[in-house]
Amino acid sequence: VFKDTELEDITVKYNQKLTKPEDPIKEGYIFTGWIEVLSPNNIYNFDTLVTKDLTLEPTFIEITEFVVSFENVEKENLIVNKGNKLPVLEDPVKEDFVFGGWYTDSEFNNLYDFEKVLTNHVTLYAKWNEITFNVTLISHDNDILDIVIVKSGEDLTTLKSYERAGYNFIDWYTDGDLAVKARLTKPVLEDMYLYAKWEIRNDIVYTINHYLFSIADDEYLIDETVKKEGTPGETVYAEIKEYSGLMSEYPEYLGVIKADGSLVINIRYVEFNGDVKYHLNGGNFTYPTREAMSLDFLVDYNAFSGTSTTLVELAGFGNWSPLNMHLMLFNETYRTKWMWMIDYLGQVGSTTNKGACKLLKTASSIEAFTSNSDNNKYAVEYEVRGFILGIKYTKNASWMSSDYSVYETGNGFWNLFVAQNEDTNYTTDGSDLNLIEDVYKEGFLFKGWYYDSDLTIRAISSVNRGCDLYAKWEADNPLTEISVLNPVSNLDKLSEYQLDLGFLPQNAFSKEVKYSSSDETVLLVSKTGLITAVNSGVAVITIKSASSDVSTSLTINVPVVSNIVLDVSSEYNGVLKVGEEFSFIINKTGIYENENVTFVSTNLDVLTVSELGVVKGVSEGNALVNILAGNNAFMSINVCVKNLSETTDIDKLLKLLVDANQPVVDKINASLYFDNFSAYQQYYDATYGSVNLFLFDDLNLDRTTYAVTPKVGTNTGGLMSSVEFITVHDTANLSGGLAGHGNYWLTATSSIHFTVGDFGVIGNLPEEYIGYHAGDGTSATFAWTDTTVQSNGKAPVIDISADGYFTFNGTKSSVKAPTGNGGKILDSSYFTSLKPTWKIGENNNYFIGTTYFTTSQVSRGVIANHGGNNNSIGMEMCVNTT
Repeated sequence: VFKDTELEDITVKYNQKLTKPEDPIKEGYIFTGWIEVLSPNNIYNFDTLVTKDLTLEPTFIEITEFVVSFENVEKENLIVNKGNKLPVLEDPVKEDFVFGGWYTDSEFNNLYDFEKVLTNHVTLYAKWNEITFNVTLISHDNDILDIVIVKSGEDLTTLKSYERAGYNFIDWYTDGDLAVKARLTKPVLEDMYLYAKWEIRNDIVYTINHYLFSIADDEYLIDETVKKEGTPGETVYAEIKEYSGLMSEYPEYLGVIKADGSLVINIRYVEFNGDVKYHLNGGNFTYPTREAMSLDFLVDYNAFSGTSTTLVELAGFGNWSPLNMHLMLFNETYRTKWMWMIDYLGQVGSTTNKGACKLLKTASSIEAFTSNSDNNKYAVEYEVRGFILGIKYTKNASWMSSDYSVYETGNGFWNLFVAQNEDTNYTTDGSDLNLIEDVYKEGFLFKGWYYDSDLTIRAISSVNRGCDLYAKWEADNPLTEISVLNPVSNLDKLSEYQLDLGFLPQNAFSKEVKYSSSDETVLLVSKTGLITAVNSGVAVITIKSASSDVSTSLTINVPVVSNIVLDVSSEYNGVLKVGEEFSFIINKTGIYENENVTFVSTNLDVLTVSELGVVKGVSEGNALVNILAGNNAFMSINVCVKNLSETTDIDKLLKLLVDANQPVVDKINASLYFDNFSAYQQYYDATYGSVNLFLFDDLNLDRTTYAVTPKVGTNTGGLMSSVEFITVHDTANLSGGLAGHGNYWLTATSSIHFTVGDFGVIGNLPEEYIGYHAGDGTSATFAWTDTTVQSNGKAPVIDISADGYFTFNGTKSSVKAPTGNGGKILDSSYFTSLKPTWKIGENNNYFIGTTYFTTSQVSRGVIANHGGNNNSIGMEMCVNTT
């Protein structure tokens, strides 16, 4: 047994020697030998034969001084007393080397720690690093080819050269301008940069293959291969061979010589074709400017009408006469020439006018054109005027034109003009065909004809074979910069700000710009640059050239308005019944967003109010609810509580009036007067606001003066099967007043039941007859359809399921909702503000009226109730504006 060591016990045969183990180590001590525990005064002799069990114990002598020796450096040993640290040593010096530190191993893996207290002898190894310098080798394009590490004092005579495809290496230079050649025999004593100089080769080979079609092999085969030489990067043109009855597939063949010699130009020869096609790329052969086109139209117009009208005089024409543009455009002398214009206006004309322009193109005669609608002549007249003048024609608000001052709309016709009026196809029999040089595109300079649409291979002055020719244009004095002269970064909500723009150059061809907002719920911007901050948030206003890609933008923040807005839940109508509840709805913004709002009833015997703003009627009476933001009262609401037993007539009457009351009135009907969609694109709520659903006024009804006689097929569709709707129109002529509109119905082919005006109500068509007024036609039959959804006795929440069925209070019905364009399944955002009509049937199920999808008055489309003509009483409203 080896006591006080990590040595394992061993077994020795009787009368054999014990093998001496390795000397044990104890830090700070020297091992002196093994002693037998039973004989502690004698060092054990390992030559002794073992005849019994032994326990050996190591003995040590404590070291009080440690020797520090050194390797890789001439330095005397140091003696350090036990318990002390080795003092930090001065760095030794060695020529052409830099001292790298003291290590405890010869492999220099363990750096010596001078903060360590010595507990044993130690040998320190000095590490030496050779002094080297970086020589950075730079290529022709300032890329680093390599970084060579050179020992101090060595030279660069062994520095290799580097290859560059298509070039011969010349030498190394010390400057980027390649003016000072490097001395590679000079010793390197610092970091340095060397620049490679190459000389381009002019013997790089490229290949030209001439292919002919082989009937026997049914493929193109090489007829001849030609090798040429040139310099890398050089653009070379292949010489085209002449074969009888053939021509090269393309008029020109070119390529760029590659440094590795891999350029191959393949030329195929095909049967001769002499068809030449011009592609004008927005230009034309006839009119240098848009104004020239307009003046040419006036020449024809004056010849037709026997007048001498100028553009200024055309702009001064009245809003009703003369009306003869449609007549001119049916005259064969001018119809063919200007058919492109008729076609274009049918595509881009205003909503009110484009239909008439399309009809002008397809109608076989003037009679066919005017018999469709007498209004067609107005629509064509004003659309043509707007187009020729390059403006938005607004003199007659009923037939306003598109805005042709907008560059895209005013100049988008050129390709259509070329397609219908210009001869762009020519033929050559192989002789030279001179290229047309009189080519126009307003605001651009003609830069020649090219064989490819990428405009890389130019045709010179003539061609003798079939090909496509593409016009190249270069902007003449183009707009290069748009700047905002009065930039803004913050706008208050509901404020307006007019942008002021600057342009470079100031006399640029077109300075027309388009404005857009990244978020129109935050910022709106008009076509003149008037910004309106409509809500809080951040949006980007972009100003882009109408004729190029030049643009600029500015980011504008609309801070949140600090406010507390109070609303009430829908069940409250101004009177609270005993035992019933309603809720205050609080919307906090800005600095009030985190403000604590509390509610306090001034009379708990009349009503209570919870922390969440739920008000409950306790007994009859009046009480104030004080609403506090933090510790400050900002509003008090008077609440009337009534106990309506409905047992007496007066209580029943009071309940009727209470239920008809509407405490919150928030309705709007608006049309944008100067909008292409003014007749259709309205922003409205289809109900009229009132504090009470009852009108306490005298009914001044005249059923005789303006009554019409029902005539089936003329002003009525016959007797009405049932009355399901009241259809209110607010589109009457404002200038005529009630009497004027009453007279209108006496001779009109449309009809309505009542007209409401400034001094009373007149009855026109008897109520039992179908009127011609609602716009959905007499073929639309109204019907009630059982949804199979049981009612809860209240107004339902109607929606549309993901697979396109109406839902009532979240329950899917058996009735499929109308789909949008292309069969698109819609959602409830497509409902009109009146929503689908419904009722509760005798079986207590919800029933839904007939609905349909229509885009006739809202371009996005809506799901509307069907049956306005056949099943509604029509009312027209008008006022006398004088």
